[in-house]
Amino acid sequence: MAETKQVPPEEQPAVHSSESSSDINTKTSPPPRFQPNGCFWAIILTCSVIGLLSALENTVVTTALPHIVAEFELGENYVWVTNVFFLTGAAVQPLFGQLADIYGRRWVTMAVVAFFTLGSVGAGGIYIIIDVIVSDLVPLCIRGNYMAVILLVYTVGMALGPWVGGEIIATTTWRWVFYINLPIGGAAMVMIFLFLRVQHSRQSQTAMQKLLRIDYAGNLILIGSTVAILLALTYGGTKYPWSAAQVLSPLILGLAGLVVFMWYETKAAEPVVPPALFRNRTASIILAATFLNSALLYWIIFFLPVYFQAPLHLFGFAVSVIGLGLFTLLDQHTTLAEYVVFQAVAAIGSGFVLNTLLPAVQAQLDERHQAATTAAWSFMRSFGSIWGVAIPAAVFNNRFSQISAGTIADPAVRALFEGGNRAYENAYAHFVCSFPPDVRDLIVQTYADALKLIWQLSIVFSGINFLIILFEKQVPLRTELETEFGLEEEKKGTEPDSGKDAEKGGEHIRANADEL
Repeated sequence: MAETKQVPPEEQPAVHSSESSSDINTKTSPPPRFQPNGCFWAIILTCSVIGLLSALENTVVTTALPHIVAEFELGENYVWVTNVFFLTGAAVQPLFGQLADIYGRRWVTMAVVAFFTLGSVGAGGIYIIIDVIVSDLVPLCIRGNYMAVILLVYTVGMALGPWVGGEIIATTTWRWVFYINLPIGGAAMVMIFLFLRVQHSRQSQTAMQKLLRIDYAGNLILIGSTVAILLALTYGGTKYPWSAAQVLSPLILGLAGLVVFMWYETKAAEPVVPPALFRNRTASIILAATFLNSALLYWIIFFLPVYFQAPLHLFGFAVSVIGLGLFTLLDQHTTLAEYVVFQAVAAIGSGFVLNTLLPAVQAQLDERHQAATTAAWSFMRSFGSIWGVAIPAAVFNNRFSQISAGTIADPAVRALFEGGNRAYENAYAHFVCSFPPDVRDLIVQTYADALKLIWQLSIVFSGINFLIILFEKQVPLRTELETEFGLEEEKKGTEPDSGKDAEKGGEHIRANADEL
């Protein structure tokens, strides 16, 4: 693959070779147009099935969580059920990005899907590998269109998850929440083996040389920092007050560790995260927006079920603020129509930005950093998910405890909630309906009042997201794609005069004008 230069988009074409002869070839022999074929759509279908698997697992657990917590008597530790899942996913995503560059996309994808199917581990690899594969195959300027296809399937999985979880709990054991991975994961493995055949530059390196390319120190610093922050978020406001040393110490160490990680990446021989991301204003803004957007998304996913059992970016985040504001109006008297409309408004806001944030980050660096850039973005998305569960959980527990002291007069009933720490655990219809009508009404009112504070706080987070996007720089998206990981079939059909890209196993394609 020809080396690319990072140049201002307004001064130079989107993709350049470092050699003048390559520039001449580009002018006389333009790269072939991007033309999706049957193999391409088979890969998109495969990625969609993988995304469906991940989405179902994310949301099906939310409905089953109160039952899981009750069976294992986790009490205030229920948040660990989700946080450990997100931790193992978030902390290793940059590592998976680096492994995909070193060992190729196909076998890394098969490994992470196999791990996820067998034990719900490897979720971090699923999050990143889908985005990396699509980015390898589609020019940046139209990449969001194809990511939207996969995101649509992912959204269907997110929507079906709570319903599937409810049916599983009603008809069988909660363990089927995890057994359901087996048939879907098995189908995904077969599809990956059959269809995911993309190029990979197989350099003459031994197994040991490849292992030595991994940024072990950087990954260890990142994982350690993430674990420390998770400890603080999990116990802050629940087991210990936020001012306690047991909370502040790991939080400060974790945040300091992230700073050390960013510094170390500037010194690493082969950094797991490109240091240029930290120096680019727009990339930093988009990463921060991704963090906040992901936090708010899981804010909604994990607490809304309690009731049941750029200009584009600016518009999306503005609508999100409105949608989250509407959630503060929810109470025990809210009608079904209001529930539907309020969720639709919030969903429209999130939908406008979900498939546009990643291309905006990728536009800041050239294609050779694509996997690492995608991994960094995916880490911020998953890291935000951790905050999006831990912060509202702590606020909800504290607020429920405060309100129940004044609304639930019976000490025996209040004791069942353990001062509010078990409020989420007992937030299911069977438990609430077991009380006499007058007591039940007080419990429902307490839940509704405690949840209002969560939505009010979410407005602040969404408002911050809206404000920082005002400083996002408009960057033209590249219309040409230069990659080492294109389809093998397309490589075979490349013309002999395609130049150095073909010699090095690379691929140079451009988007169709009617797709721009």
